[in-house]
Amino acid sequence: MDFLYASNATIDRYTRAQAEWPTTQELLYEGLLVAGSIFLAAALLELTVVDTVRSILKSKNGVELYAKAWLYNVVNHCMLAPIVYAVGVRLFASPSIQFTPAERVLHYASCVAIHSAGYYCTHRAMHTKTLYWAHKYHHRFNVHICPIAASAVTQVEYMFAYLIPFIIAGVLMQPVPMETIAVAGLAIGHINNLIHTPWLESLSHRVVPWIGVSTADHFDHHRKLTTNYAAPTINVDRLLKLAPPLERAASRLFAAFGKPVACSSKGA
Repeated sequence: MDFLYASNATIDRYTRAQAEWPTTQELLYEGLLVAGSIFLAAALLELTVVDTVRSILKSKNGVELYAKAWLYNVVNHCMLAPIVYAVGVRLFASPSIQFTPAERVLHYASCVAIHSAGYYCTHRAMHTKTLYWAHKYHHRFNVHICPIAASAVTQVEYMFAYLIPFIIAGVLMQPVPMETIAVAGLAIGHINNLIHTPWLESLSHRVVPWIGVSTADHFDHHRKLTTNYAAPTINVDRLLKLAPPLERAASRLFAAFGKPVACSSKGA
């Protein structure tokens, strides 16, 4: 009798979970809400840096640069992100009822960590002469940096550096709680906006912990190009420095893609 009761309970949980499982259209809408909130936050932060925006617009080809930044945000957040979100949840997620609260938190944190590693590898590779073409546009914001620049990247970069690391996390951890990509994506996306916000540069240097990427760190990267590759959450550069042999191995690995780009393209 106990066996039958347990079996019926399992079937009941499975049936309820399947009934609650979202359709593809619902997943696309969820993805749009997640990415759209990040876009909206960047737009609101943009209102706090009017002087920076004005300087960008006054620079050579600044109007075109700034208009393209908004266009890229629309395409990336409103078209690419929802599709990858829906695919990721459909392929790698399971109903959250199957996981304890502690397991969910562990999955969220692991997703952020894997994304940090994936972004670091892709980003550093794009700073070599072989692949810099995919990243060059983003570094046109090298003198005046603004929140909307956070996702003002080519579609190639957005797919491989911003989105694919979530898919890699799903592959490595599957199954994951259904909301994992949303929770991790919201944290990563909003922090990415903050590390592109000028008035946080000085404050971030004082308050962001050693393990994190500060706005000051990322602004230094935009200006110098050959330092502080980590973004937007875990500071992989500092972690690598804890193990010099691993840091040297990483340098040799990325050198296989070509010499690092040592000076920024002319930008705003």
